[in-house]
Amino acid sequence: MSSGPALPNWKRLIRLILSIALGVGILLVLFWNVDFDIFWGAIRGVSVGWWLGACGMFTLLHTVRAFRWYLIIRRVKPITFREAFSITAVGFLAIQALPFRLGEFARPYLLLERKDIPFGSGMYTVVMERTLDIMGLGACFTLAVLFADIPLATFMIGDWTVSFVDEGRKAVAIAMVPFGGCLLAFLVLGERAVSWTEAIVGRFHKGLAFRLTGLIRSFLEGVQTMKDWRFGINMTVTTVVLWLVNAMGMWFLCMAFNFEGLGLMAGLVLLVVLIIGILLPAPPLFAGIFEAFIIGGLALYGVDKDPAAAYAVVLHTSTLAILCSLGVIFLWIDQMSFRKIAQFAKEMREGGGPPSSGGPPSEAPADE
Repeated sequence: MSSGPALPNWKRLIRLILSIALGVGILLVLFWNVDFDIFWGAIRGVSVGWWLGACGMFTLLHTVRAFRWYLIIRRVKPITFREAFSITAVGFLAIQALPFRLGEFARPYLLLERKDIPFGSGMYTVVMERTLDIMGLGACFTLAVLFADIPLATFMIGDWTVSFVDEGRKAVAIAMVPFGGCLLAFLVLGERAVSWTEAIVGRFHKGLAFRLTGLIRSFLEGVQTMKDWRFGINMTVTTVVLWLVNAMGMWFLCMAFNFEGLGLMAGLVLLVVLIIGILLPAPPLFAGIFEAFIIGGLALYGVDKDPAAAYAVVLHTSTLAILCSLGVIFLWIDQMSFRKIAQFAKEMREGGGPPSSGGPPSEAPADE
């Protein structure tokens, strides 16, 4: 793999320390005024049956997500659902564990390493999945605005007053532009995207042009699969099921805490608020960001900060336990190296380029 100049180890360590410190700082601010007698009382009062139901929904959510991704991948190259589930489990472990969304590179890397699927095609599957999620977020946000009975219009995160409608609309639009725009551009431009990149970048650096055009071409091959209407129906159905299962998990946990007056639509609102929050760059494990937006979402329904903080902690630890358990199990069963995944993600962020295909990097022409 050809890579750009790597950051010294001490700079990487400083970045990691600052990222962790940010998460700890947010958590300290959030929990500074929490009454821990009420907090622990809310946790002790959790209904085990409803909590287990929520955990079941979140486990099912991971299965549905893996199945949807499996449907996307097999349009590029045959793969078993077992393999897709394994890579999904490890990939989402990486998303949780690595800061600044570096874990998004894990699944394309594993597809390249284990199935010889070109990195560009692997990135297409992730972009396609994220675009579907953003479209689902937009649809759920619209449903929440139109049909959810939300007692309050705003909530506070520190000194920031957040309007559910105004800030949500901005977040959906901002998130949709890069993902949807990227797919639309490739659908419209087709092979011209490859030739234009080769012509423009090749004027300055032929080696880089070679790698970029290979990446774009393999991405384009994946994008072409979207033109099948039956595939589009499959994506729509699985995305609807995914969001419904997720919202039900949030609502089940509301029932576990005996929050009165919160129905399934409240679970959907909480989910929308949370997803909008974690679209932001976040520390490892989304520490602090996750809790802040859940507490804010519950504030829309008049839930006090103390039990809301307890709900946020139980929700976060439960979902983390499920994701991390699955990820660690498949790391061990399938003998994947998390160290290599993390190193690859860091190289990508620091300017290194992936192989343009499954072939060796030595195929690239010499730089001029």
